[in-house]
Amino acid sequence: MAGMEVIEIVVIGGEEFTVYGAYSESTAPGEHDYYDVYLMNRGNGILELVDLGEPLSRRPTHEELEDIAEGLFGEHAAARQAS
Repeated sequence: MAGMEVIEIVVIGGEEFTVYGAYSESTAPGEHDYYDVYLMNRGNGILELVDLGEPLSRRPTHEELEDIAEGLFGEHAAARQAS
């Protein structure tokens, strides 16, 4: 069986990022073939793919998610969360 599952949800700068892991029939239990990062669009409630369709070969770190947020929202994205 193949599918995707939520690995974690991280809030950065008030924005909700969801990390999904994908697996296939040949994937070892607890492992994932690749990862995608989605952002919840607060305007319409739809998850939007933010890794530009290039799946990540390993689970992104919180620092990498902050880098994605910075790329989307500017250098103050992570600081908005602290305030």
